Amino acid sequence: MIFKHSLSNKIYTMKKSIKLSMLAVLSFVFTQSFSQVRPSLSIGAELGVPTGDLNVTQKIGVGGSAKIAFPVGAGTALTLSGGYVSFSGDEYQVGNAIIKRPALNFIPIKAGVRYNVVPNGIYLEPQLGFTSISTQNQEGSSGWFTYAANAGYIINNQIDIAARYEAVNKNNTTLPFIGFRVAYNFGL
Repeated sequence: MIFKHSLSNKIYTMKKSIKLSMLAVLSFVFTQSFSQVRPSLSIGAELGVPTGDLNVTQKIGVGGSAKIAFPVGAGTALTLSGGYVSFSGDEYQVGNAIIKRPALNFIPIKAGVRYNVVPNGIYLEPQLGFTSISTQNQEGSSGWFTYAANAGYIINNQIDIAARYEAVNKNNTTLPFIGFRVAYNFGL
């Protein structure tokens, strides 16, 4: 009876040791894999060149944005971005008077998936979201569905240079533009 009890204790101890060893190895692998791929935050300047219907009434837009990226796999990250771009109004003539249209202010919030085509370099990033648009002469703002196709290059994990086609859509009206972004990337 003592022998059986002693043997079962040894087996129990051995199983416990194996489980603890496996847990230690998995913990090491897990922490090592995530210590090299941390979330990042980039803050940058924006330039928007209106196209389509937006080009009829507005001029160049300028602003800023912030984007956070959460790595989820090899070369893939989920992104969340927000910003502000103000498109100055174009001028038009009525009789002898020159009238300036008001600026359109875009405040987008977008989620995306960034896929690195080349490790630590070129990436593609489709985005979807919502944009609040307001003007100086109107109270309140209106919400528009937003989609974008973004392509960029991150230099030395610090400088993010990107170009994108972005459009906001509501009630069969689409306001598209080509956006350019230069940002500084901070590791979190």
